This record gives sequence, structure tokens and C-alpha cells, in this order.
Amino acid sequence: MGAMVNVSAVLLLVFAVFGILGVQIFAGRFYRCDDPTVPNKAACVGTYVHPVTGITLQRTWANAYLNFDSLPDALVSLFVGSTLDGYGQLLFDGLDATGVDEQPKRDANPGAFFFFLAFIVLCAFALLNLYVGVIFYQFSRIRTLSQTSSLDLTEAQKEWGEMCRTVLRMRRRKKMPLPANRARRLPYRVVSHEKFETAVFVALLASAAVTATRTRDEHAWVSEGRQTLEIFFFAVFACEALLKCTAVGFKEYWREPWNRFDFACVALSALDVFFRAAFLGTSDGEKAFAFDYGHDEFDGGHYDSGHTNDS
Repeated sequence: MGAMVNVSAVLLLVFAVFGILGVQIFAGRFYRCDDPTVPNKAACVGTYVHPVTGITLQRTWANAYLNFDSLPDALVSLFVGSTLDGYGQLLFDGLDATGVDEQPKRDANPGAFFFFLAFIVLCAFALLNLYVGVIFYQFSRIRTLSQTSSLDLTEAQKEWGEMCRTVLRMRRRKKMPLPANRARRLPYRVVSHEKFETAVFVALLASAAVTATRTRDEHAWVSEGRQTLEIFFFAVFACEALLKCTAVGFKEYWREPWNRFDFACVALSALDVFFRAAFLGTSDGEKAFAFDYGHDEFDGGHYDSGHTNDS
């Protein structure tokens, strides 16, 4: 039971990461006009003659059923993609995405392929198969126990044996001595405090929650407030890395794998803040920062009405 819970937690975490990334990339870009000859939402007014039936219809600007306009919508879309059944239109909508309030254009966004490829390989092919692995492991464990005398042990004896095996697998954590340099003692006491890691973990959860609040057509003050909070959390994590480096030294800090991962996240966050400050001052900059959405001059004569699952 515990193994299934752990696998489920990892799977939900990966879904949340891809969901947040999908909202950042595709929010508001799956809308289209039922008249494929119009270039954007502003032109999707009035009536048009359907090219197949010849019937005069009212133009409508509608969103795709599966979209990434918010985190819940993104999770639903990713769940459909993870089933590998009926996700073709979702992939085609991502490949055709251009910009917010712009008519999709066939294969205008080839970079979306790598987003869906990474998700399907990681989730559909790897993580979902972990459930099968966990079930097989539990079956093998029960069969091994049935072939030994462990089944004859009491529950207390089994728990004692499991605890002994767990203790033997544990690695003693190296504790650094108090630095001789007085300037490093205060950072050392801060990072060694029992509540320091808890505070960092709470900040990490709060940062993820703030990042997940992005939705389609949100107010400007909400977007500005979220960006301010993201910069604040970046400063918090940068201070955490700086405190640890100062307390134990960069050499000892770099030996820990989680510290290396933390440092890489802080470095990538610094790049994100830099590019936001340099390029995302306007909506055009935001479009340029994401995948190449094909902001070419619209050519109605060469536009295809869109992919279908039968194409």
C-alpha cells in the first residue's frame, strides 16, 4: 500500500509540473474561428459561407474541448494524453497553436511536439508502468515469504525484522563541525536549525501553488502580483543556497546531490527572471519567449482548416 501511495505521489507531481508548464505555453492558444479564412478573433465576426455545405453560418470564436487555460483544464488534457487514446486532436491543436486571439495555423508550432513527447515517454511509458512493477514486486515478496519461515512469525517479529533491515540500509548523515571563521557561524546555525528545512519546504509548496494560479484572461493585477511573488520566492531560494554555501563551504555543499539540484534550480530561475525582465515587458515579448508560435503574416489561401484524427 505504501509503495502505491509513493508512486501515486510521484505521478501527481509530474502531472502538476507538466500542467503548469502547459499553462505557461498554451494558455489561450487553442481558440479558433469556425471560418478558417479569418486571421484572428477580431475578424471572427459576421457570417460566412461554409465551403462544403454552402450554408451561410455565423462566425464563432470557440475554445477546444481539451485545453491548457488553467491548471485543472491542463490536468484533464494530460490525463487524456496519458491514456494514449483519443489524444490526437490535442496534439494537433498544440502543433497548430499560434498566439493568443490568433487563428491557428497548420504546423505553426513544431516545438509543441517535444512537450507532448516528453510527457508521453515519462508518464505513459514509464511512471504508469511503475504500478505494474509495484504489484509484481509485492507478489514476488509474498511468494518469497511463503517459501521461508517468515509466515510463521508474529506481526511484532515481522515489524522488528523490517526495522532492522531499514536501519542497516540507512546512511549516517555527516554533520559538519562548527566553522572556525566567525562570519560563517551565524549562517551555519541558521541552516542547522531544525525548522530551516521545514521553512524551505513550505516556501517550495507556496511557490508551486503561486505558479499554478495562472489562467486564461486573468486580470493584469493578478499577473503582476504573481510575478512579484515569483521573484520573492526566487530571492528566498537564492538566499537558502547562499546560506548553505557560506555555512559549509562550496565544496561540501556541492557534494550533496540535492544541493546540486537546488543550485541548478536557482540558476535556471535566475535566467528566467533575467529573460522576463529583458523580453517580457510587453505581450509581444511574452509570445517571443515561448515556443515559436509562427507569427507570420496570415495567408488565408494556404491555411488548412485544421488536423483531424483521420488525417
